Amino acid sequence: MDIVYEGLMGQTVLRDFTAAAVRLGGGGAGTVYRHPALPNLALKLYNDPATAAEHAEKVRAMVARPPRNVKTPDGTVQMAWPEGILTEGGGFRGFAMPVVDFGHAWTLQQVTRPTQRARRGIPDSLRLRLYAALNLSIVLDGLHEIGHYVIDLKPQNALVYDTSDSKRSAYVVLVDCDGFQIRGPDGRRHDATLATPEFLHPKAATLGADGSVSFDGTSINDSAGLQDQFALAIIIFQLLNESLHPMSGRETGIATLPAELGARLMHGGRYYPYGVKDNPYIKPDPDSIHTWFSPKLRGLFDRAFSGDTTPPRPGEWVAALRELTDPRTFECRNDENHWRLGDTCGLCARLGHTVKPQPPTAKPGPVGQVPMPPKLPQPPKKPVPIRMWRQRLERTMLRGTVATSVALGAWQFMPPAMRAEVEDGAIAVVEQASDAMPVIEQTLRPALQGMIEQVYALSRNAETTEVAPVPSPSPAESSPSRPPAAPSASTGLRPAGQPPAQTVASHRTAPQDLPIVALAVKDLSVFSGPRFADKEELGRLEKGAKVSARVHDSGWYQISLSGVSGYVPRSSFRVVGYRDMDDCRMGWDARTAKPSLSCQTKTGTRETVELD
Repeated sequence: MDIVYEGLMGQTVLRDFTAAAVRLGGGGAGTVYRHPALPNLALKLYNDPATAAEHAEKVRAMVARPPRNVKTPDGTVQMAWPEGILTEGGGFRGFAMPVVDFGHAWTLQQVTRPTQRARRGIPDSLRLRLYAALNLSIVLDGLHEIGHYVIDLKPQNALVYDTSDSKRSAYVVLVDCDGFQIRGPDGRRHDATLATPEFLHPKAATLGADGSVSFDGTSINDSAGLQDQFALAIIIFQLLNESLHPMSGRETGIATLPAELGARLMHGGRYYPYGVKDNPYIKPDPDSIHTWFSPKLRGLFDRAFSGDTTPPRPGEWVAALRELTDPRTFECRNDENHWRLGDTCGLCARLGHTVKPQPPTAKPGPVGQVPMPPKLPQPPKKPVPIRMWRQRLERTMLRGTVATSVALGAWQFMPPAMRAEVEDGAIAVVEQASDAMPVIEQTLRPALQGMIEQVYALSRNAETTEVAPVPSPSPAESSPSRPPAAPSASTGLRPAGQPPAQTVASHRTAPQDLPIVALAVKDLSVFSGPRFADKEELGRLEKGAKVSARVHDSGWYQISLSGVSGYVPRSSFRVVGYRDMDDCRMGWDARTAKPSLSCQTKTGTRETVELD
């Protein structure tokens, strides 16, 4: 189908629209697209001809009579307002509107509710919500001055630009504008058809016998100004007071509260617990911070919800809220996410923090949305001299050496079971410290690793007295007294034909046949050499991947991957599990002249497995 655009950019024919356009989203009434011929516009097509016919005259009136603040002077969109008509074969199909940057905006509802903020990573900043309330009032004031009204004003129908762009941070955008009440160039009123019970002014609402709230379309459009002012006051109250609805609270025992918030609104101020005067029928929610609002702010809320006065106009909210944005007077010194809405920070007071009251001194600024300025930069910290770092490091090393000497002296008198536990604990501490502190990783890890190796050596020497003497190995084997050959510099692996010498040791490990040791890779550099460069299996290895291995002594494991076998240092892996075995100890079977591994099963019996 071909769609014709007529608007500020002249007339453009969009050939084969469905094939070229990209769908952005939609609802029950219409679908929104982007078309390459009009890259700066979003195009809304109504889903069926009947819906399009209902909106045709209203949309044409919106195009002919837009508010002055659809965009800011620098081009930031503040309302998704129609600026062109879309037709098909001469018949009305929809409209074109400015593109809203949904990718860098939150809904006002998400900003209001703490759970939504936590889930979506929105700053838990009362200052952000204050600016959102101020900017919503500014946008609504510009809409009302030309005679248009939202009617179904609620947090779901507004967006807040995020903090990624300081020039528009906390700016508010009104969406679904074709649902507003519109006053056309000829003075004709085009009514709204939707409203939400929790935001309905009592004059526009009807209470049913079952406690449900409904509205009459004529009544709500006749009192459009009151409706918008009332809904605006509710939204501002929720933004500034921990997302609480002004009619939420707890029973006092005098009367039963209506279950629905909309039903409580029908009774005027009877169920409003946050006024200057206490309400005998309902008491405030304990999370509320309304008692620390400034007298002017509390007075505006009392006017909105007392039931016998007219809610404040958007311009009144602009003047009152703008005063509260001055950081010299209202910034909280205890927490950057707090903000003072009066003489005292309510959030700090609720938490028991001590805050010195300060009288308000800020004055109103110019008209227009106000971007939330970034926090003032803190003075840079003076760098610590290199000499001081060296002295700290030397003191740390000295203390560590003394502590290690004492520990090594005590090691000789520990029973084998305790030595095994201390050994595992020392390894865990080294791993955690290395992961958490890069300085230790770069400077102290070699020294600490050497200490652990000394612990292993003491453990092996101590266990030698508990088993039979080790016979001389065959010529093909390496000498028991010779330490394992160093790994290849390029691969980190010992050649497969040169196994390390078997050493009599006490070590929590697993036998060769039944419970092969499961290892988690800590250092992938052992697989970076040419021996494994072209192996597909190793190409998929990541840090933390599990591999199987056989134990030869406390410092080396034998692994086989992709048909290549070799010996790897224990420091590159972490034992993560065995198969149905525990408390494994390596020993020597004098009868068979072979190393053996004795493990305790889950049933409590011990099994001995011979190792090659």
